[in-house]
Amino acid sequence: MARNGKKNAKQVFVTGFPNFASIRIVQKIVETEPRSVVHLLVMEKDLPFAQALSRRVKKSQQRRIKFYTGDVNALDLGLAGSEYNELTGRITHIHHLALAWNYARSYRTCRELNLGGTRNLLEFAGECAALEQVVYYSTLYVSGKRRGVIREDEFEHERGFKNYWEETRYNSEKMAREYLEKGLPVTIMRLGNVVGDSRSGDFRTFNGPYQLVKLLMLTDRNLPIFLPGDCEGPSNIVPVDYVVDAVLHILENEACTGKAYHITDPYPLTTRTVFDAICSYLGRKPPTFGIPRRFYKTVLLIPGMERFAGVPKQMFDYFNHKAVHNCSNTLAALKGTDIQCPRFEAYFPIGIEYARELLQRRMEKQEEAETVDPYDRQGA
Repeated sequence: MARNGKKNAKQVFVTGFPNFASIRIVQKIVETEPRSVVHLLVMEKDLPFAQALSRRVKKSQQRRIKFYTGDVNALDLGLAGSEYNELTGRITHIHHLALAWNYARSYRTCRELNLGGTRNLLEFAGECAALEQVVYYSTLYVSGKRRGVIREDEFEHERGFKNYWEETRYNSEKMAREYLEKGLPVTIMRLGNVVGDSRSGDFRTFNGPYQLVKLLMLTDRNLPIFLPGDCEGPSNIVPVDYVVDAVLHILENEACTGKAYHITDPYPLTTRTVFDAICSYLGRKPPTFGIPRRFYKTVLLIPGMERFAGVPKQMFDYFNHKAVHNCSNTLAALKGTDIQCPRFEAYFPIGIEYARELLQRRMEKQEEAETVDPYDRQGA
């Protein structure tokens, strides 16, 4: 606790490392909070890669990064008894990012990770004697099949979900709010579709919007392109640097505890506008019309077609879904700062050029694909 008006050094526990968002959050903490110590829960198979990543920061910062081999799906997070006791006696802040971020995951993986893993983490948090804050990283898409304007303070609904991923993310956020009601200091951050750094283009894997970018780069530019429907749903694309800056700034205010924040572009472009801009930049003719969604999904049900396209059919459920996620809490918390979500038009060429170079290196086998989300390999 604080003494003489000064806060003690933070002891931060982070799950989900080394997924992309967790890497950037850890980097920002050690760079801007010189007294904070970060404790990372890492799956054993990802430990060498995680340790290599940590060596990219200054040596003085490396000393404040501690590794623990474990798994949120395991009892006591897979930690040894002595480690568990040490951490529960020390941790002040928790960032829970060990969740399924890919909506193409199987129901079993989504259930085990989003529900089982979250329950284990929250039970661990409840044992932390010095705990000040738990940050639960949710997604905009807990809104499921709801349409229209969705506020940050709107939680439960009965409109249903587009897939198991949404449903289990919704239920895991609901679980976090139940622990909040029991006294756990939980803050909920609902993220949009996180893409690379708006300044450097840096990203780690061809998931989400990058799957479409990759498809456009690898196919004949004269090949006609068709989209499912009119694609007038908001794209909800948000650069990772904005996500990290916004989240960490908001968390500095103790009044944020118990609230939910939509961390996304407050003025999202439609999926169609984004797709047209990318096509034009790559020298491809933008699609002139869309074909019925059901027909498009039927094409992707042909054996091998989804693998060839590299785009999971679940993605197309979002292209025409007209749900607007209001960001009032986030914008109010950032008022008076220079933290603003960059406009898509300003940064997307940087991201495409980074993607082009990364794809070229990997195709030439000069660079192996880096592990991004330690849980993304647990079934499709």
